[in-house]
Amino acid sequence: MPGIHVLLSCHGEDVNGQDKPGHDVTGAWAKMVVVMTNPLAARLLQDGMDMHRRGAVADAAARYSQILKFEPKNVDALCLLGLAYGQLKRLPEAVDLLHEAVKVAPKHAPAHNFLGAALKEIGRTEEALASFNRAISHQRNLMDAYVNCADLLMALHRPGEAVATYDRALAVQPNFFQGWCNRGVALESMGRLEEAIASYDRALALRADLAAAHVIKPPSRVSIARSR
Repeated sequence: MPGIHVLLSCHGEDVNGQDKPGHDVTGAWAKMVVVMTNPLAARLLQDGMDMHRRGAVADAAARYSQILKFEPKNVDALCLLGLAYGQLKRLPEAVDLLHEAVKVAPKHAPAHNFLGAALKEIGRTEEALASFNRAISHQRNLMDAYVNCADLLMALHRPGEAVATYDRALAVQPNFFQGWCNRGVALESMGRLEEAIASYDRALALRADLAAAHVIKPPSRVSIARSR
């Protein structure tokens, strides 16, 4: 499963002030910590997140587990423990916890996104796609869910659906750099090189600094097509 830096926040901001997923791990959950009524739960959750960010996943899981001993329906602890168990390859337990999380909070978009990631890891791909799409339906600007959904579609050799997923994301967030890049990859895989070039150009325009430093560059087939 992706790490906490990818999944823990709903969205962050890049250096240019454009929203992007997975940048500020203190985003959505940090706000929840502030409003939690149980001081012990809030402290354990904050400690767990700090440990999780540092890579001490097992220690973080222990903190989340403590919360569930006295607040078994705490959706934040359920979600984050599910994420931690996924990273620790305790996948059946991760799935069970995340199923419980979406039962407790059916409209909790990150919980559906986490569940999709866990289901993908155990090969339940159609259920995973359904979870990612539920995440999107509950929070249209959760770009991580679009990326997770499209990545899985690409792995399933369904690039047309991946392109459609990125189109949905870009309709919500037109300056989504990763969306334009990955859309170009999907289009190129179908041989739609002119459209791929247009997608890469949109990405390069958004991050000209990376283009100038040759950090990103279009794949070779696109470069060949551009030179014709």
